[in-house]
Amino acid sequence: MTVNPHQLQWTRKRKTAYAVLVFLLFFSLVELATRLAHVSPAATFYTDPRFFKGDPALEDRELFWLPIGRFEESIRLAKTFQDHPLIFCFGDSVSNTFYADRPFPVQLQESLLRLPGLQDLKLVNWSVDGYSSHQIKVLAGRAFAITQPDLVLVTCGWNDLDQARFSDRDIAAKNNHFSRSVLYAFNRSRAFGLLRRTLMELKWRIADYDTASENLKPRVCVREYRECLSDLCRLAKTREIPVILVSQASPDRFSREANAQYMAGMKAVAGSFPNATFIDIRPLLQTDSQNSRVGEGYFVDSIHPSNLGHKLIAERLTPEAADKVVGMRSRNGSAFSRIPKP
Repeated sequence: MTVNPHQLQWTRKRKTAYAVLVFLLFFSLVELATRLAHVSPAATFYTDPRFFKGDPALEDRELFWLPIGRFEESIRLAKTFQDHPLIFCFGDSVSNTFYADRPFPVQLQESLLRLPGLQDLKLVNWSVDGYSSHQIKVLAGRAFAITQPDLVLVTCGWNDLDQARFSDRDIAAKNNHFSRSVLYAFNRSRAFGLLRRTLMELKWRIADYDTASENLKPRVCVREYRECLSDLCRLAKTREIPVILVSQASPDRFSREANAQYMAGMKAVAGSFPNATFIDIRPLLQTDSQNSRVGEGYFVDSIHPSNLGHKLIAERLTPEAADKVVGMRSRNGSAFSRIPKP
């Protein structure tokens, strides 16, 4: 029996059309059911404690991911205290509440508030777990556009040297307008969100990656790390804002060696800008005493300080930060008034 090729082609098209219709019908039923059940969009976002908590549909070309509502409080505080002595802190999980409920920005603010003339000071912490110098540089520029601080603190490095399949520069290039538009469009669908979340959970449940076989590279290489910090210091310099670059420490010898080039780069950048100061907290925490061991004093793991470690960092930063803030206030008055006029 001879089969007509045209008839076979139409049969395949018909089957494909039926499959598409069945999928669309199923998708529509799921969409209707989730909306009738009042499932919130946030409930459909995939979150994993090992990775960033943010919705890909809210991705930014340069920041890559924005934890939902993460900067709302920072923006509110920056606007509210724009006429007060104001400090911005940009960093990663080291300067955030990662296994430490009193990170050094919190303890630094408390120390500064006890000093004469700084009783109305406010420190706004813009730190985000997982951010690199690439993202911190972009975030600082956007924060300066909201209001201008009297001092900027920056600490980063661990996420820059983190090995990944794509560098931050690669991701910024791939995260183009079209891909973000598609994600924004699909983000309106609860069914799509649930499908994406299910697939992501399944992926991490069954995946067992052999990282040694992958072509891994630093998220931000040393050269680009220096460029990002230089761009941030240069931007601050045009607005006459002093910058304190704070090193990062580790109780682990291997981690120290891996981060050494980045910290040397940070020190070199500080030496290239008159408005920048490098403060090395490694001698405080990387000691031979028992306190420098993980879980026994200064650190909770191989890179994150404990509350005690944060206390030492805050004490080291207090005199330098106070001197710069008081100096800026006495020379220029309100920080907000120093924003260049367009």
